Formats: sequence, structure tokens, C-alpha cells
Amino acid sequence: WSACAQACAEKTSNGWLPLHKAAEHGASVAVVGRLLQHHPHAAAANAGRGHLPLHVALGAWGEEIKASCEAIGMILAAHPQVRTAQPHSGAS
Repeated sequence: WSACAQACAEKTSNGWLPLHKAAEHGASVAVVGRLLQHHPHAAAANAGRGHLPLHVALGAWGEEIKASCEAIGMILAAHPQVRTAQPHSGAS
């Protein structure tokens, strides 16, 4: 599991963490839960230009909602302060 924990904290070339990608692709609650279990601070990780996993999950740039209500709830529960963060305008 230490390899999983390390992978959960590694950013992609655009600064996204695996939680951002999971939110973008509507990952299951089990996947989101596992990512948050190993890297709970990912819920508050700003990937630049205000891109939080919550914003990605909610399709904050005029897209459809990507994640389930349960997955969105897990992100909010991990870091409730993301509830008030405003997404940057523009595409990801």
C-alpha cells in the first residue's frame, strides 16, 4: 500500500493528482475513497488556476457533472473548506 500512497500524491504534467483524474472520469466511490484514504489532502490540492478535484467533479466549466453524489460528498468530507473555493474561469 505504500506504493499506492506514493502514487496518490504524484502529480501529472498538468499538475493534477490522481484524485483530479478520478473526478474527471467519474471514478467509482471505491476508487475515490481509496485515493482519499491514502492522500486525504488531495481533496484540497489546487492544480493551478484554481482546479480543485471538487471543481473537476462538478464540471465547473460548463461541463456535465462527472462524479457521483457519493464521490462528491467524500471529497467535501475530506476537506470541507473546498466548499467555498471558487473555480477559475476557463477550461482545464
